[in-house]
Order: sequence, then C-alpha cells, then structure tokens
Amino acid sequence: AMVESAVAVGEQPIDEVYSDRDWSFADPAPLASELAESSEQRTALTRALSQLGEREALVLQLFFVEELNLHEIGIMLGIGAARVCQIKKSALSKTRLLIEDNVKSCPADSEATRSSGGSIVDIVRPCNAL
Repeated sequence: AMVESAVAVGEQPIDEVYSDRDWSFADPAPLASELAESSEQRTALTRALSQLGEREALVLQLFFVEELNLHEIGIMLGIGAARVCQIKKSALSKTRLLIEDNVKSCPADSEATRSSGGSIVDIVRPCNAL
C-alpha cells in the first residue's frame, strides 16, 4: 500500500507540482533589485532626515527606532504628548516634502520614470545617481 501511494505521487507531471509563484519553492534571499531599492530608499530617507531640525529628528528617532510612545517621549523632552504628536507630524510632513523636492529637482528623470511605470524608489533617486 505504501509503494502504491509513492508511485501515484511520482506520476504527477512536474508542471502540476511546481510553480514559480508557489511560496514553498521561493528563495528566501532578497532579490538584487530589492536590495538596490532598499539602499536607494535608505539614502533618500537619510538625506531628508539630515535636513530636519534637532528636535524633529529626535522625536522621529525615539518614536520609530527606540519605539517609545508619545507619552514617553513627552516625559523625556519635558513636553506633553500632544506637542510630541505635533512635532512628529511636522517632521513627517517635512520629510515627505524633502523627498518630493528631490523629485522636482530632476523633472525629466522623474517624468521618464513615471511614464515607464518605475517604482517610487526610482522617482526619488538623486539626479547624480543616474
């Protein structure tokens, strides 16, 4: 009985058993393109964060890296949680604008990327990286 079941499984065509899209056959290592995008994203984000004020950068660091909540950050800085929320919102808005300004400084590159269906990472890439 055991041999019969092994033979039945062995008779299935490989196309029915294997699929490139099946997660059980996927390589867990990131693709080279994913690593490049991740690196470009970090560079764009680091550039934008370096242009923030000291308090804004500190609030983002404490919130996203140290994983403190708004109340805990407020205690550390001697301000209320509502003020921390305002600073965080302002810092995130400035970061987005700084990244968008990078896109506007390379209008031809960003337009070509948008029309070609490129990723946001391609759009954010600095002009001199081309």
